Amino acid sequence: MQIQFQFEELSPRDDNGKPIIGMMLYGTATLSSDDPDFDKYAFVVSSIRLDAENAFGSYTLSRVGSHSWLWEQITRELYNDSCHIGRAAHEAFREAIDGSSEPVSVPRQRVYSALEVGV
Repeated sequence: MQIQFQFEELSPRDDNGKPIIGMMLYGTATLSSDDPDFDKYAFVVSSIRLDAENAFGSYTLSRVGSHSWLWEQITRELYNDSCHIGRAAHEAFREAIDGSSEPVSVPRQRVYSALEVGV
């Protein structure tokens, strides 16, 4: 099973778990079944394509090479079911497995700049 999951306003986090201010990513990730015999709802991110709205332009990321750090940041958010984009990715995959046809919307989350919060 594979689905295309479109993400908007994904803000990668630093090693301390804080959003990287000013970095918002838009794109599509391919979520694929991991091990349906173990957990039918588990997925792996098999590809990531950034949209042209990003500072990087339209670009397909790789797990290795010069953009591997960015790959790791995006997949960390997609696997994290405690953040809004991660929850939406898990929900979309679960609905695809269960055969639901209702679209999944990713709720927008307001990210404040350093000027707005007085950092």
